[in-house]
Amino acid sequence: MPRYDFRTPRLFVEQPIEAGRSLELSRAQANYLRNVLRRSEGEPMLVFNGRDGAWRASIRYGRNTALEVLERTRPQTAAANDRLIVIDRHTAWPLTQSLNKFAERSPGSIEKTNPEATDLKIPAYEAMWTSATPL
Repeated sequence: MPRYDFRTPRLFVEQPIEAGRSLELSRAQANYLRNVLRRSEGEPMLVFNGRDGAWRASIRYGRNTALEVLERTRPQTAAANDRLIVIDRHTAWPLTQSLNKFAERSPGSIEKTNPEATDLKIPAYEAMWTSATPL
């Protein structure tokens, strides 16, 4: 399979994905595969859940439509948020764009948030940082 397969349809699932596993689909997902995409039994799909990477699977119709997971096509990459947020416990100063975009174009700015927004943002940022997994 090519590094990036743009032709095979992708489907998001909630379940954990691993080789050899059968992923039972909801009625809406089964309807989408059969009646919208018009995929036949045995045709390939790419399936992902945002945690386990992308996997190649084949469709199995029957009483319950399922995807038979075959092989991993791409590992899950760590999501890195490159926004700069400066907080001094009283004020939040978020960069108005990502650091990559900030470096590419000009002008960019760091703006002080209003006090009402700061009261909401600081606890939200603290919750993100305490629950974040180091890269």
